[in-house]
Amino acid sequence: MKSVKTVDDFYDRQSIWKDQLDQLRHILQSTELEETLKWGMPTYCLNGKNVCGLGAFKQHYGIWFFQGVFLSDPNGKLSNAQEQTQAMRQWKFTADDSIDEHLVRQYVLEAIENQRKGLVHSPKKIDPKQHIIPEDLAKNLKENPAAQKHFEDFAPSAQREYVEWLTEAKTEATRNKRLQTAIEWISEGKPRNWKYMKKWK
Repeated sequence: MKSVKTVDDFYDRQSIWKDQLDQLRHILQSTELEETLKWGMPTYCLNGKNVCGLGAFKQHYGIWFFQGVFLSDPNGKLSNAQEQTQAMRQWKFTADDSIDEHLVRQYVLEAIENQRKGLVHSPKKIDPKQHIIPEDLAKNLKENPAAQKHFEDFAPSAQREYVEWLTEAKTEATRNKRLQTAIEWISEGKPRNWKYMKKWK
């Protein structure tokens, strides 16, 4: 398949979700956002800064908010775009969903206002000189010798990726789920972002 060259190119090539994407595009175009193409996807910017993006896949389509972590999300529509992302949030639609244009516009306008305020998520960094292992992680590593050995063999930066992932969890349930997953991956010698490394594909 030829690569997408323009935004119109992207929309013209849609077959499954064409009408729905046109509807979302109309909402975004009705705002002050500038329409452009980035990573082969329509991206909507304010003063050159990414605010929203649209994407389409076989099972769903959706709108991505680059700094979605700051959105109030009163209707609970947003989810983390990918496990490793921290700021981006997505609103996924499937064949069973209808598009509430008024509601979508509310989310978009809030995202625009947040961008205007300069709200940008800065991941918390751990001071390399104060590499503190959280108590719950340390306890679970101690109970799993294989994980303990692999974790100790990790470079400090790889250890920090796991620590940051745990400490950035916003709820206890999320943290517990991440901790369980972390121990499983570490026991197999896998770094935090192993899914995106050639060695593990």
